[in-house]
Amino acid sequence: MKLETERLELVLLTPDEQLAWAENSAEPEEKYQCVYKAEPMEPWFAEILKSQCEKYAGCPDGWVWHGFFWIIRKSDRTVVGSFDFKRAPDEKGYTEIGYGLGEEWRGQGYMSEAVEAACRWALSQPEIKGVCAETEPDNTASVKVLLRCGFAETGRDKYVNWLKTEESPEDREIRLFWQRFLRAAGLSPDTKLYEDFYFDITEQSANHLLQLVLEGKKRATSSAYPCYELEGEPLPKVGDYSVVTDFHRKPYCVIETVAVSIIPFDKMTFDVCSREGEDECLETWQEKHRRFFASDAKESGYTFTESMPVVFEDFRVIYKEEK
Repeated sequence: MKLETERLELVLLTPDEQLAWAENSAEPEEKYQCVYKAEPMEPWFAEILKSQCEKYAGCPDGWVWHGFFWIIRKSDRTVVGSFDFKRAPDEKGYTEIGYGLGEEWRGQGYMSEAVEAACRWALSQPEIKGVCAETEPDNTASVKVLLRCGFAETGRDKYVNWLKTEESPEDREIRLFWQRFLRAAGLSPDTKLYEDFYFDITEQSANHLLQLVLEGKKRATSSAYPCYELEGEPLPKVGDYSVVTDFHRKPYCVIETVAVSIIPFDKMTFDVCSREGEDECLETWQEKHRRFFASDAKESGYTFTESMPVVFEDFRVIYKEEK
């Protein structure tokens, strides 16, 4: 079995080839016309390779979930690393990925490229619903790989646990947009995205409000406080980053929260709500937001009243891309 990316060839070794690798034989290199310059063969790792062969060599259809792949750089046929799916899918349809890269090849994006391709293949299999991984808390390089590949942290014990499930095209576009922003801003790959969202509940309004944001006319937004309580979601806070999309979830800009206020609906003033950039007086703001909150309340399960607390969030655009 072989997978390919722009720079890499990912080759699943057969059980015999894996045993040869464990014994530092050159046979796999000769077969694939490559030179092994990945992690050195340690005794403990050789035992893992041999044990996997002993347990699963007689199950050719299931070998992909236990055998190791070599990561071969196409340009010079150098083996820069390896990875494996550590187990067949469990009752949830989850497998687990593990990987390693030769020290001299780190920081060049090879492992992210390989893990992305491996997960894409795995999630295309009907029996796979998710790919798990675990890292040590201080292994920042491995954490960066998983974040770049769309994994989400699911918990911590001795290790940090991660999960990647099938991405929609929209989720993938937003993730790549977010990564471009982080690189442009010089921020760490593990910087948290508070949320991606579009304004309002209709396509016409969502796209109109997005345009106001891009033009610098809309610098704030408001939402129902009870909704956060019902859904158990944290309130926005100063310093949060969010991606603003159009109605079809195409990303256009990143905003940073600069102020958050809790204001009862009937105590709102035009000095405040005018920063939303949509209305010429307080009365039109109230009329529009009564309709919005009444509709949102029915869908979300809270009750709108004139005294309902409103979360008023001021923001600034810090990154945008022309479409």
